[in-house]
Amino acid sequence: MIDVKFYLNNSKSEYTTIYAIVHEFGKRYKWATGIRIKSDMWNQAKMMCRYRADYTDASLINDRIEAWRNLTEEVFADFMRQLIIPSRHSFRAAMKERLQDLIHQEPDKKITELVAFAKVFKDSVTRADRTLVRYQTTIMMLEKFEKHSKRKIHFEDVDINFYESFRKWMYGNKASVNYFGDMIKNIKVFMNEAADRGLHNNAGHRTKKFKVVSEETDSIYLSVAKLKTLHALKIDSKAVLSTSKDKRAPSIERRLISLTDCRDRFLIGAFTGLRYSDFILLDGIKSTDEYISNRAIKTGNRTKIPMHPIIREILIRRENKLPAPVSNQKMNSALHILCQMAGFTDVVEITRTEGGRLKTFRIPEYKLVTTHTARRSACTNMYLAGIPIKTIMSFSGHKTITSFMKYIKMDVAEDAIRMKEHPFFQ
Repeated sequence: MIDVKFYLNNSKSEYTTIYAIVHEFGKRYKWATGIRIKSDMWNQAKMMCRYRADYTDASLINDRIEAWRNLTEEVFADFMRQLIIPSRHSFRAAMKERLQDLIHQEPDKKITELVAFAKVFKDSVTRADRTLVRYQTTIMMLEKFEKHSKRKIHFEDVDINFYESFRKWMYGNKASVNYFGDMIKNIKVFMNEAADRGLHNNAGHRTKKFKVVSEETDSIYLSVAKLKTLHALKIDSKAVLSTSKDKRAPSIERRLISLTDCRDRFLIGAFTGLRYSDFILLDGIKSTDEYISNRAIKTGNRTKIPMHPIIREILIRRENKLPAPVSNQKMNSALHILCQMAGFTDVVEITRTEGGRLKTFRIPEYKLVTTHTARRSACTNMYLAGIPIKTIMSFSGHKTITSFMKYIKMDVAEDAIRMKEHPFFQ
């Protein structure tokens, strides 16, 4: 019997994925299952999800773990029958082929339900981790909608009537326009993939009204002056004590290191324009470098960005050793604390559609700063500094000037100042 072991990918993150390992034939075989779980619900000794009344995903997660265990045993059994010791590549290829077989079932056994297909599809494709997380989120929302409507969603059900019912239900649960749009985007992916596999011929999701909706969100950027304030911020035990409930010395020390690390990583993003997925993993750069070279994880494109003096100072101070990556969620929490410590407390009005209604919220600026603010700040500040748009777009990843102009953030006053400084008004 093959001994399949399951582990958390990142136990320190609130949510993480599960990977599997098999030691057989003197080799170590490792692969991602795509199963997402709340880290504190994992029982490593039993290699399964804990059951708790308020965590309804436990049964599904454990069923999927068991399915992966059975699939792995079948694949290894095939190799043993053929007296083959598989390479890691051969093993992964065999696993992928078996997963594809699950999708391409015989007509009398073929999948007819949207959610059932989406689960198999998510587990069988190679996509970025964040894309798989979005797929899983959509699956969970569809399952909740099925529970609400008391019926399964079959491929033939996905039409404009489904669209309107799903939208009404999501808006009734105070979902934003963009969140609903993301769900529809993924539903279209699932439906198209299922159609390509001959599982249905329904075109209801391809009509004009079955569209991915979105709205421009109110978001902020930090000016160069504020970024310099954050850079100069003194992060000491006194400052940390004012923001932490845990007053124990070891906890304060860890907090000091964590806040400093997050501040430094954020500033690197804010002075390069790199995406979070890139600046959080950036490594191997030195203070003596003139440029920062990077290959974007999302697009694969190479970029070469001049070294900003603030990044150079960070590298000198850290002796060219950048901090270990942290999750988006943890960094966002740290940024809220850091920006509050830096005094970014002005109230900002944010308007967005929630539950189908346009609402205005008054929120302190520090609560609006996220990892994404780094890239937006870089693009906006470079634009304000007069760097040509095309040059900024070459590493920001924007494909059109229209999308770039929507991305950067300037208010009316800043626009007026730029116009006043133009030779036309001199």
